Amino acid sequence: STSSISGPPTEYASVFKAREELAKGFTKETSISTIGCRFYSVYGERELYKPLEFCNMVSQIIMKSIVGKTIKIYGDGSQTRDFISVESICDGLIKSMKFCFKNPGFSDVIYLGTGRALSFLKE
Repeated sequence: STSSISGPPTEYASVFKAREELAKGFTKETSISTIGCRFYSVYGERELYKPLEFCNMVSQIIMKSIVGKTIKIYGDGSQTRDFISVESICDGLIKSMKFCFKNPGFSDVIYLGTGRALSFLKE
């Protein structure tokens, strides 16, 4: 799934929301467990292989600083993000799958993040 569902309504978010609802219906009909995982701001060492505009915000700031590009932060900088490493996401996915195997007929959505929001101004 996507954490974008938590924000303002967009076509992108509505597609993922529909997928979540389809998964719940699938579980209801088949008793096969499903789980949707909404990732927050994931970062990791492979960020350099993505186009810059698709990188995590922290990675964008670092990479733009290295090459001398202008860093643009939208808004006043007080917005917050929950940054989580790709390694922690993998751990969360494995735990989610194990939970589904142990709980037939389970269907829900979980958020994968640290639970700690950081702002660009204060951190």
